[in-house]
Amino acid sequence: MNPRKKVMNKLVFLVLAFCITLSPYACGKTDRPENDVDTISDDDYEIYTVVINKIKQEREKEVWIANKTKYDQDNSEKEFYNRFDWVEEKLKVKIDGRIKDDFYNKNLKHYIFANKFSAIKGIRVVSVQELDAMLADKENPWGMGEKSSGYAGYAYLSRIGFNNTKTKALLYYESAYHFLDGAGMCVLLEKENNKWVIKYELMLWIS
Repeated sequence: MNPRKKVMNKLVFLVLAFCITLSPYACGKTDRPENDVDTISDDDYEIYTVVINKIKQEREKEVWIANKTKYDQDNSEKEFYNRFDWVEEKLKVKIDGRIKDDFYNKNLKHYIFANKFSAIKGIRVVSVQELDAMLADKENPWGMGEKSSGYAGYAYLSRIGFNNTKTKALLYYESAYHFLDGAGMCVLLEKENNKWVIKYELMLWIS
């Protein structure tokens, strides 16, 4: 083989080896996003549909649903569980420890919704960026402090905590049409005859 060609082949080999070493896949890393649509189950979507229908029934205007789950874990783990001790006391019901654990762990990060709510009239799934822009717009009622009959409301939904048999579930949501017309709700559901039914609700905050 021509000595020059031999040297070139070696250089090509070294360059390829270097590129492979730097590749994230060679180090066991991938570019998979943190927020993965596919991790949300059909049971989750059935419950979301039940809750979104309830929100829409209470509101005459269009409701914007944020396409990313939300539950603010600002407090410590101990404070989180203390909050649900308070919920149990108010509702006079015992929440399965597995449900609380599942809810806590799932809500440590946010997830993106697939748009499976298009069949619900008066619902629009929007990005968090669109929703933030709407709320920050000084020309709309959120900035001016005055209600508008034609203005859309919004809702955020948390991930859902389940018991081991997926027959009971816990969800948090918040919705508002105005900064003086909003609330955060804790919802407990049970599966009856293969359908999810809201059994208990508790308002956690109101504006």
